[in-house]
Amino acid sequence: MSEEFKVSVLEYLEVKIIESCNYRCSGCAGWGNIAKREIYDIAQYECDIKRISKLFDKVKMLHILGGEPLLNEHINKYIAIARKYLKDTEIYLITNGTLLHTKDHSFFQCIKDNDIKVHISHYPVEKDLEKVKMACSILQENSIRFEIIDTDIFSVSMQLENNTFDVEETFKVCTSYMNCTNLYNGMIYKCPRPISLRHYDRKFGTNYADMTDGIDIYDSMITGQAILEKLNYPIRTCRLCTPERKFLKWSQSEADIFQWQICKENRLLLDNERNRNELLELAPNYKLMIFEIEHSTKKIEKKEYLFDDIKEVIEKGVYIWLNDLRCLSYCNILKYIVEIRNGEIKGIISKNKKISDTLWGVTKLEKKDIVHISSIIVLATGVKGFYEVEYEINNILRGVKK
Repeated sequence: MSEEFKVSVLEYLEVKIIESCNYRCSGCAGWGNIAKREIYDIAQYECDIKRISKLFDKVKMLHILGGEPLLNEHINKYIAIARKYLKDTEIYLITNGTLLHTKDHSFFQCIKDNDIKVHISHYPVEKDLEKVKMACSILQENSIRFEIIDTDIFSVSMQLENNTFDVEETFKVCTSYMNCTNLYNGMIYKCPRPISLRHYDRKFGTNYADMTDGIDIYDSMITGQAILEKLNYPIRTCRLCTPERKFLKWSQSEADIFQWQICKENRLLLDNERNRNELLELAPNYKLMIFEIEHSTKKIEKKEYLFDDIKEVIEKGVYIWLNDLRCLSYCNILKYIVEIRNGEIKGIISKNKKISDTLWGVTKLEKKDIVHISSIIVLATGVKGFYEVEYEINNILRGVKK
């Protein structure tokens, strides 16, 4: 194999092996709730995966998803092909988990033999809870790696018409928030929207999808390095998005034309006037950790509150430490609640520039500004995350440089 193609590392790639889904999630990012049953042709898929393996030294992570990938009856073959060509890649199967218990032994053996990790996106559907529990038991019995991510909030960032946002700013915020490079039919795309919007177009008679808004992996002049460079720039489809992210509570409902957009007509957005009561009902489910800082003694006292119990904090003005991207949705929910209760977010400190770039429409503070703050709400994932923040704040208070 010519070494000129072996030039670079692709951090992340996802591939949809089927477009449709057995759920009808409102505002589905892949439009699986309105997609027809389209399957990635397996011969094309193998050619594309093989080509990717030649273009790059390594693909660090591959997500096989849909739609719901378990609806593809040939899923074993798709998994085996991915591992055949991407021998050192961390490969995940992304599923809602409700069909795992229906699969036969050959499927689980295929998952195990090809060292696939199963990622279950668990939605709050009470009637399917037992199916997910059963699936977890089967995975454990077969010594298959898996994780469950509870998903009760979806993000929205599109504004299809009258979009006045700067494309460069939109791209900067989006790439800080997520990496969703897609492979489809001989093309690699910065994000899935140029191709997935075809489902929206079919449903509502629009013309937003642009399947040429990607990179031809079979171009005789293309290299892995050239692809990586092209992926660092906005695409035409970026004009349909915004740097702002809003959120909707997970639900299944009849799709309407506004469901994926930031606009007053999107009745599902949490910050819409009509949903404020629902937002306040949702708030008690979340806990907040507040660090009280005594600067004279340079000590931190941690206090845990429910969203419903921070009236006094809100009245004083809120500072937030956002430690990781997983907490961005909670940060926005908190922002909505503060606004509803006539409070003020005085500033947000983020762990690093990547997280800071996702913050739009708020006052961004430097970590050194913590020396002027006596109370800050810390949003972090897990106990480890809170220890990390405490350690970093302690170092700042004591003037310790990393």
